[in-house]
Order: sequence, then C-alpha cells, then structure tokens
Amino acid sequence: MYHVYNNILRDVDSGEVSATANLYPTTIQLIVSGIRKLSTIAKMPEGGAVFRGLSGLALPPEFFEPDEQGCAGGVEASFMSTTQSEEVARKYSGVNEGREATIFRLQLANILRSQNVVPVYI
Repeated sequence: MYHVYNNILRDVDSGEVSATANLYPTTIQLIVSGIRKLSTIAKMPEGGAVFRGLSGLALPPEFFEPDEQGCAGGVEASFMSTTQSEEVARKYSGVNEGREATIFRLQLANILRSQNVVPVYI
C-alpha cells in the first residue's frame, strides 16, 4: 500500500486527483503520528547518516543552484525508505550495473529529527 500513499502525497497538489478519490487522510495521518512517536525513542545510526538509492534519476543542474534565499535541493513529499549501508543504496540504485542513478547521503539532525540531504553519487 505504500505505493498508493506515496502517489497520493506526491500528486495531491498537482490538481490531477479526482474530487471523489480516496486520499486516505486518516491512514496517512496515523502513519505520520506513528513515525513521530517512534522517532522519539529511536536511536540515531552511528555517524548520523543514512543512504537512499534511486535508479534512473539524474538530478538537473537546478537541484544544485541556490535560489533567491540561498537554498538548493528539493523536497520529497512522501514517505522515503533509507538504509544505513551505502552498499545497499548502491544495489537498489543500479549504479553497480552501470545504470543512471543517484545516491543520497542524508545526514540526520538529532535535534529536529530531520535530515540534510547530500548527493553522494550522480
């Protein structure tokens, strides 16, 4: 079901969602609530970093260009899986097989339980 929830979260502002579509607001809110509760007791990974591998994704130059507020990058509007192993992220991205891929290293911030995303391989 995560595909359904992620697609809803990514498309909700696009105007492509039908007015009668089930957007699972209660389910998504409960998932977010659970993640927030778990984050209060979860231990930070050693080194504070996790990785995310994406297959078939080349980041555009705009991703790296600061905007008028000096910020660069992007936002993932849906849930995201990560791993503590860069090698696992490389496997999922397909970079080891020569596919176009991006691997992110996400440096977690304990104080906010959020992350600073830095591309490791493009």
